[in-house]
Amino acid sequence: MVATKVVAFSASSWVAAAASPITYTFSVVATGTIRSTSFTNQTITFVATTDTTLITGTPPKQSSQPLSNVTVIIGSIGTGILANSAIITGHHSYVQLASGDGAITVLNPGAIPFNYDLRTPLGVRDWQYSRV
Repeated sequence: MVATKVVAFSASSWVAAAASPITYTFSVVATGTIRSTSFTNQTITFVATTDTTLITGTPPKQSSQPLSNVTVIIGSIGTGILANSAIITGHHSYVQLASGDGAITVLNPGAIPFNYDLRTPLGVRDWQYSRV
């Protein structure tokens, strides 16, 4: 798949407590093929949820534990779960979702506040790069 336009990233947390769930949402517009189904200019959304206590490190270098529950929604095709685990990483001013096999990378350089803490809600940010 080739991303033709990167759309948005957001992080939202339900409770501002020591241990609370946090959901990361990454969206891109892309053209490609899943198995034998082709698609053109469809929004692909990745939704990953973890617990803030499972984020390791401190800003500017943090990462999630491997996530096996990453939902993928592709415009007109449908919804599924990533076959391989994924990791959310934060480093200085970017946040990245990367699949364990390296086939999917969604990266956002520059649109994240410097030293963003992956344990905190962020809101929607525009994306500048994606390799799906």
